[in-house]
Amino acid sequence: MENRLEKKHYYFLICVFLFYGLWAMIQPVNAGPDESMRYSICQYILNHGSLPHGADPEIMNWTWGQSYAFTPILAYMLCAIPMKIVSLFTSNVHYLWLGARVMNVILAVGTIYFTIKIARILFKEERWQWLFIIFVGCLPQFVFIFTYVNNDGLALFSCSLIVYAWLSGFKDQWSYRTCTLLAVGLAVCALSYYNAYGFILVSIIIFIGSMIHFHPNQWFKPLMIKGLYISAIALLLAGWWFIRNYLLYDGDFIGMRTSNYYAELYATDQFKPSLIASPSNLNMSLWQMLIGEQWLLIFLTSFIARFGGMLIFPPLWFYPLWGIVILVGVIGCFYKIKEILFSKDFMKTLFNYGMLLAMIIPNLLNLYYSYFNDFQPQGRYSMPMIIPLAYFIVLGTQSLLEHFKWKKHYVIIMSSSCIFTMVYSLFFIIIPYYY
Repeated sequence: MENRLEKKHYYFLICVFLFYGLWAMIQPVNAGPDESMRYSICQYILNHGSLPHGADPEIMNWTWGQSYAFTPILAYMLCAIPMKIVSLFTSNVHYLWLGARVMNVILAVGTIYFTIKIARILFKEERWQWLFIIFVGCLPQFVFIFTYVNNDGLALFSCSLIVYAWLSGFKDQWSYRTCTLLAVGLAVCALSYYNAYGFILVSIIIFIGSMIHFHPNQWFKPLMIKGLYISAIALLLAGWWFIRNYLLYDGDFIGMRTSNYYAELYATDQFKPSLIASPSNLNMSLWQMLIGEQWLLIFLTSFIARFGGMLIFPPLWFYPLWGIVILVGVIGCFYKIKEILFSKDFMKTLFNYGMLLAMIIPNLLNLYYSYFNDFQPQGRYSMPMIIPLAYFIVLGTQSLLEHFKWKKHYVIIMSSSCIFTMVYSLFFIIIPYYY
């Protein structure tokens, strides 16, 4: 059965493009975290028509002693396309910068497009579909991520594509069309941001588990054939980047070791990797970092809404409002935990465990980086979990309120409140702050 969108969904996508685009247009240049460092790569690609070495002086940040070109730069390659179009008419830096941001706005529309398709598969009732869609698309921090130049947006797009491919694979028992879709999602994920790589691992688990379920007696052959098919396409689309790194950086196909080498060589003393005072180097316990250094508080608030360089705050009532939505969903999940994690339906259980793992991994990576490398409690590093989180929140809310007559009113009130926080963020926080 085709999962086609209705007119109202397309209207919603148009609103997403216009609203996100307005936010991107209003923000001055370098409004997002390290945006100038990211934009310099887009500018390099536009000027030279080639990809830079990670230590090229044109893109290096001499404070940090490194650049973002050591890590995958597919997002910046895509941003250079609208920049090229803009450059045909003007060389104004502001318009070129806006051209780069437009690509992220387009990725936002793509992410919400797949989010809608996911919602229509996961939830039968329209009210729950819309709560899922609005939770994802109207979370202020999620919106902000798609309004400046970064590779987080591409990572989130790949996550939505991958989850949709999982659900499609369950429906058509992994047709070659769906296998191709998953392979493309995995390739884009590999070329986006390392904190989204958990979806690659979970995809392997879900694919193997579902193939064995679909072919209980003769699973090995179809598993190998389609598994190799997915791997071949993913490697064909993404492998070039890691081969390039291997050749450029003396066998460092990830690029991180080389990035740290240049940082150690050129960064100012306080930012050299060996001298950064990470919690681990200071013999601080994980609990001290989480509570004493307020990592958990900063992480939670910045996952909901902290803009600019983490310095633009919304009103305090933002956090309890979103907290209610999340808390109700969490309570509902614990209320139905046996049904969620130990369902008699194998495919449902496999999917739930996959979503749970996809939600946990970005947070573990986020914690690991802050504890052992650089103390940065930023919610955006865990944003790849947004679709799994929204799934469990809506699933839990649905379970908890299923016997209450006023569940419809709750969904309307909470959905409207979430939309309001998004609109408020632009017109009463971002615009007044910058103008």
